[in-house]
Amino acid sequence: MRRTILSKPYTNKPRGIAIDPVECYLFFTDWSLTSAIIRSDLDGENVRVLFNSDVVKWPNGIAVDHSAKRIYWVDAKHDYIASSSYQGTDFRYLVR
Repeated sequence: MRRTILSKPYTNKPRGIAIDPVECYLFFTDWSLTSAIIRSDLDGENVRVLFNSDVVKWPNGIAVDHSAKRIYWVDAKHDYIASSSYQGTDFRYLVR
């Protein structure tokens, strides 16, 4: 069975994807004019933009720390590595 989970308007130029199978979250980055870091359920429902183009410009990759419940990403435009909680709170620059 084939099913499209990531679709427009959230995925114009997707770049990275990471999954937490325990929490049933899918995290992905998009590198379009309205770049973003986005979270959804594994079935594609409950889509939530965690960070928009005010924070990220070229989010190039994303990783998940399952035990700390944090995401990590690289912004190639602004040359930083950052992290936040799964809810998009507690934003931290790791390398800037």
